[in-house]
Amino acid sequence: MEGIVLYSLNQQFEILSSLVEKLEKKKGQAPDDLEVQKRKLEKKIQVLQSGRIRLYERYAEGMITLEQYQSEKTATAEQVAKLQEQLDKANSFGKKEDSLIGELDFFRYRTNDITPFDHMTREIAEAFIDMVYIYNKNKVEIVFAFGDVIQRATEYLEQDAADAVPTEKVAG
Repeated sequence: MEGIVLYSLNQQFEILSSLVEKLEKKKGQAPDDLEVQKRKLEKKIQVLQSGRIRLYERYAEGMITLEQYQSEKTATAEQVAKLQEQLDKANSFGKKEDSLIGELDFFRYRTNDITPFDHMTREIAEAFIDMVYIYNKNKVEIVFAFGDVIQRATEYLEQDAADAVPTEKVAG
């Protein structure tokens, strides 16, 4: 039984190391002009918000009807919301990766770079294994202390490309 748990633990640490590499690679794929894109988005939001004030002034002066005012105000609000969503994504780029890398590294560094483990000790079991369930001689379930972090990192890496930071140029 000890050999099975030790083998599984070493496999999990290989997965953990692979996930850290993939997260670091994903984090490094930030568009070079991300800061420029963020500034352009911020400026475009400011322009639209200023336009909303001018729109109200035009309505107050009787230059446009209430229906025109409400229609244009709604359209402007939708544009601002869309741009704000893009800006939020751009601002959060890399933060999720940093968080997951930190959590994964916590367990990786606790091994003192001695993986793969060649024998099981009480300290290793207490540090990295939450529970071992033995159902019969052919079925064993091992719950690792870092299993939830590996699952979250895997799910994050599998997210659709649609969730990625937009790389199209912002008209300015």
